[in-house]
Amino acid sequence: YGRVSRSGVVTLSWSQDHVGPMTWTVEDSAYMLQAIAGHDPKDPTSSHAPVPDYSLSLKEDIRGKTIGLPRHYFFDADPSVDPEVVAIVEKAVGELENLGAKIVEVSLPSLEYVRAANTIIMVSEAYAFHEPNLKSRPQDFGEIVRARFRIGGLLSAGDYLQAQRCRQWSKREFAEALRKVDFFVTPTMTQPAAAFEGYDPIATIKGRSFTAPFNVTGLPAISVPCGFTQAGLPVGLQIAGRPFDEPGVIQAAYTYQQHARWYEQRPPAI
Repeated sequence: YGRVSRSGVVTLSWSQDHVGPMTWTVEDSAYMLQAIAGHDPKDPTSSHAPVPDYSLSLKEDIRGKTIGLPRHYFFDADPSVDPEVVAIVEKAVGELENLGAKIVEVSLPSLEYVRAANTIIMVSEAYAFHEPNLKSRPQDFGEIVRARFRIGGLLSAGDYLQAQRCRQWSKREFAEALRKVDFFVTPTMTQPAAAFEGYDPIATIKGRSFTAPFNVTGLPAISVPCGFTQAGLPVGLQIAGRPFDEPGVIQAAYTYQQHARWYEQRPPAI
């Protein structure tokens, strides 16, 4: 959070919005991030932290790094998690271990509440920003988006404050864990991509929840392909690190990418 300016980006959640590149490979992401990172006076939340040379992180080496696996929330507890996604990501974690990383399980109790906190903060801030257009041009919003934003207008200041308290708890807890591990590794999504025909928008929204903890905490995260389901749909491996440690996150992702090389394969179902 704060590494890339949000100037010119339509606001969803002012205190959580991140901007980042979407590319074919990790190296392309590194070069794109190099071009867009840095302080911007037009965005008061953009950081003054120096921008490193991300190309220096494009090297294959994860030996000696410790990866934290928050198994309870991301792998075991959520009934919406597709078992096939878990199996594919577990295999990727094993490959990272074979490449020299140490894998340890970490406990993050605040994760039980982070999804609710993320939603409350997001819809409250979205409603505050979009309220004039929601009232004057409701037809310009999709049905699901319009309904979610309007929920923000029904929440109280107390609801928002409680969500922000949970957010601070999560940030402290994640920071403490990151004193003992270098990265967290999780599935990116709970489920593979939904079919275009007859898809369930609510199920699709639920499927985004594994990115929510890093929206709430503001930590840098990257997703890299780590395999395909039996139906031929891609599965993502999410790697998150310490504040402003994009170089470390990029290097971990690049190491895995160069070993697994899933980016060279096209999803059979697409």
